[in-house]
Amino acid sequence: MKRTTAAGSAAGLYVDYSAGVQPGTLLVAEDRNNVQEEICHTIEGVGWSLDSTDQYQLLRSTIALRESVGAIVEFPYKATPITVAASKSTTNPSFPLYLPIIDVTDADHDVPSTQAPDLVTTLRAYAATVLGSASFTATWAASVGTFANTTVNNALLLAIQEDALTQRWFSSSQSATYAGSGGDYSGGRCINVAGTDYAITAVNTGARTITVTGTPTAGSQTVIFYPFRIAGSTTSVRLHRLSGFVPVAAGDSDGVEIAGMRHMDAGQGHNHNVPVIGNTVAGSGNFLAGANNNTGANVGVGTPSTDGTNGTPRTNKNTSPRSHARHTYYWAGRLLT
Repeated sequence: MKRTTAAGSAAGLYVDYSAGVQPGTLLVAEDRNNVQEEICHTIEGVGWSLDSTDQYQLLRSTIALRESVGAIVEFPYKATPITVAASKSTTNPSFPLYLPIIDVTDADHDVPSTQAPDLVTTLRAYAATVLGSASFTATWAASVGTFANTTVNNALLLAIQEDALTQRWFSSSQSATYAGSGGDYSGGRCINVAGTDYAITAVNTGARTITVTGTPTAGSQTVIFYPFRIAGSTTSVRLHRLSGFVPVAAGDSDGVEIAGMRHMDAGQGHNHNVPVIGNTVAGSGNFLAGANNNTGANVGVGTPSTDGTNGTPRTNKNTSPRSHARHTYYWAGRLLT
C-alpha cells in the first residue's frame, strides 16, 4: 500500500491506495471525493475531529465502531486497553492498535466522562426495565419509600436485594457465609426519585421498602432505577464487578434477569425421598425411619453419594454450570485517557 494526502473536505488526511495505482488514474474526481467523504464520516462518527497529523485516525475509528458503546466483550486472554489522548497516540504513535475497553473483572470501576464520554452518556441514560416497566411509584416518608404489593414492584426490590448480596459476596472475599451479614449496599446502586438520584442503603422485601441516603420529597413519587448511575455525580458511571458469572438473556417472565443487574446462584426448591425402614407404629399405618416402633426419630439427609452409575457427586460452595472462563470488559468506544 502507498499513502497519499487527501484533498477536498478531507484535506490533510492520509489515504491508502494499492501500490502502482494512482488515485487519479482509475478514479474520477467525484469518486475520490466520495471515498474521502466516507473516511471523514467514519472518523466523525466516533466523535473525533479530523486531524491531518494523525495517520492512524481512520484505523482507530474503525476499531472504535466495531462494537456498540456499553457492550460487554470477552476475550480468552487478558487484554490491555490502549488509550488515546484526544484522538492521537502521543505515548506510542508508531503502535496504532486501539482497544477501547474497561476491565471489570477485578473490582467496581467509577468511570468519568473525561475518560469515556460516550460510555458515560449511554449508561447514565439507561433505566432498568422490570417486566416491561421502567417507571415505578413509591410513597416516601423521610428516607424510606414504600412500594405497593405488585408483581413488578416485588421483582424490582428482589433484584436490588440480590445484587446487594452479590456485592457482599465480593466484599467478604467470597465467603460461603456471606448471606448471613445481609446485603452490601456500598456498591452504590442508585434510584431516581422525582428527578433526583439517591444512593440505596437498604431494601426490605417483606415490607416492600427502599431506604436511601437523603430525604426525597414526601408522598407518592415516581421512581426510576438507573443501575449505572452514581448519586451526586452527573459526569460518571459505576461499572460493577463481573467475575465468575455466567451471562443470561434479560427479560424473563419472572422478572429475575434484569439487564445490568447481578444475582447469586441458588438451588431449585425440592424435597427428598427418605428410604423407609423399620415396622409400623401401632395404629398409625405409617412407616418411620430408624429403629422399630420409634415414634420420635428425626430423619437427617446426609451428604450426596454416588448412585453407582454416575460417579461421586461434585460439590462446592457455588452451584455452577460447566463453564469456560473469559476476561470481561465494557466496550467504551472512545477512550480519552
